[in-house]
Formats: sequence, C-alpha cells, structure tokens
Amino acid sequence: MSDKDEPKDHHYIPAFYLKKWTRTEADGKLIEFRKVYGGKVVFKECSEKATGFERYLYSKETAVPAILDHSLESGFMKNLDDKGSKILGQMLSGSLTMTLGERNLWSKFIAILMLRSPEEMKASDESFWEHCELAAKEHEEWYKGVRDFKDPATFLDLMKELPPHEIKGIQHSSLMKFSDGKKFVPFLSNLVWAIRKLPHPKLPLLTSDRPVFCNNRLSFPDGLLFMPLSPDTVLYAQPAGAVSHPILGSASDNETMRFCNKKIVGQANQYVWANHPAHRLFIERHLGMEPAISFNEVALKHMRSRRLQ
Repeated sequence: MSDKDEPKDHHYIPAFYLKKWTRTEADGKLIEFRKVYGGKVVFKECSEKATGFERYLYSKETAVPAILDHSLESGFMKNLDDKGSKILGQMLSGSLTMTLGERNLWSKFIAILMLRSPEEMKASDESFWEHCELAAKEHEEWYKGVRDFKDPATFLDLMKELPPHEIKGIQHSSLMKFSDGKKFVPFLSNLVWAIRKLPHPKLPLLTSDRPVFCNNRLSFPDGLLFMPLSPDTVLYAQPAGAVSHPILGSASDNETMRFCNKKIVGQANQYVWANHPAHRLFIERHLGMEPAISFNEVALKHMRSRRLQ
C-alpha cells in the first residue's frame, strides 16, 4: 500500500462500534453531539465513518522526510478492530460464550479503547519523558560503564538526542506491548462479565469518546466497569465474588439507562453519539461534567511518586 492509499482518518472510536447507533442499515445516520468553544453543544447527522476520528492520529514521521509511517493504524488498530467487530456481533446476539482467546482479545480491545483517544495519545508524550527521567536514574550507572567518550554525557541526554520518529516508535511499541502485557489485559479477562439488555427504556443508551466507564476499584468487591454495546445493550464486569451492582442487576431499564448515560456522557471529552435527538437537553446538561482520570494521568502520578522516593 502506497502512502497515498494509507488511511488518513484514524478512528479512535471504531466505526464498526458507532455503526450500532445508526438509525437503520438503510439510513446509515447517527446523531453526533459535540461540545464547542464556550461549552455550547451542537449536533448533526452523519455516518459512523464521518465522526470519531482525527487525521493522522497514529501516524509518525520516518527517517525519510515527507513520508509518514501509518502502520499503527493500518496494521495494529485495523487488526484489533476487525477481530473486535466479530466479537461485538457475537455479544449482541446474547452470547458471552467465548474461547479464552476471544475473551483476551475483547479485553485487549477495551484496554486499547481506553488509551487510543487524542487526549490519551497527547498525554503519553508527557508520560514518556517522565518515564525517561525515571529510567535515566535507574540506568545511569550502566550507561557510564558502556558510554563512549563521543556519546552524550548522561542517559537522559542520549534519549533527548533520539530523532522524533524513533521516540514516537518507542511510544507506539509501548502501546502495543501494553495490550499484550501480563497484567492489565489478563486482569480484565478474569473479571466476571455480563450483558444487560434494556428492551423497555424511555430513551436509548448513549456512547461517547470515552465509552468505557471504570470506577478504578476493580481489585475491590465494589469494582465496576461497563461499556454500552448498542442503544439497548450494556456489557459490564465486576471482580469475582462481588455482589452484582444493583443498577445493572435488579434496577429497572430506565434506572439503568439513566445511570449508564450519566456516567458515559459525564466523562466524555467532546463527543457523544445517539440514534435519536431526544437526548439533546440531557447531553447539554451533563457532557464532560464528570471527567474520567486517564490511564496516562494515573501512570504519571505513579512515576512521580517513584521519583520522590
């Protein structure tokens, strides 16, 4: 594939996922709500492919001027989304009977979905240099032993002399390694997953540019993670042995809808999607009012605490 044929619109909210919010297959339109300057919320109709993306979000420079590397989007993200699309279809049919590989894959999809937004990608730049400063202290003695007199004076200086495309390559590799890691993805996979269908709510479920809610207590009995899968279906997960969260277990369809929508809309950064404009006043009132703590913010806090030790 030549550079001109590479995808330019990089969807941080996969189009196959947003397609579930289109009104009908024939119509192919959903409602995009967007917060603009001054906090005003505007909305329009569009297709699932015309929203939830940023141009060249995952592209990086190469050693050759004017040529970009799009492999994170066209390779890793596309492969993950293609496989995730099949599993989503399986779950919407009402089945949670997955092989271990399928369960791990969906856990990987959710983990990356929480990290692939423009805000998280931007925050990863800052956390990268925080990590470099921490690594510099830990590797300084080693570096002194292997350093040539022509090399930069310190390990951190060495990192700062790396070309931008190599630094971005390290960040991309870290993102992919995270999805194959031995901690968070298996941890998600080992949670107790359940699907709740909402056949009779007054209004449908919404989704946003932060479509996964997590209360950051998944190691405790009250831990909760959920994600709307469609306007009438929500997937949720809790630790083994936890008492089922009442709002997703015994609550009415309307109570569950209001709870999920308030969380998903409240933690949205800029965009909310619906299959019906009736949510407009609710979205205007709640969009971005309960911002989520990002993965990179958590990582930064952890690294800064280590630097102070």
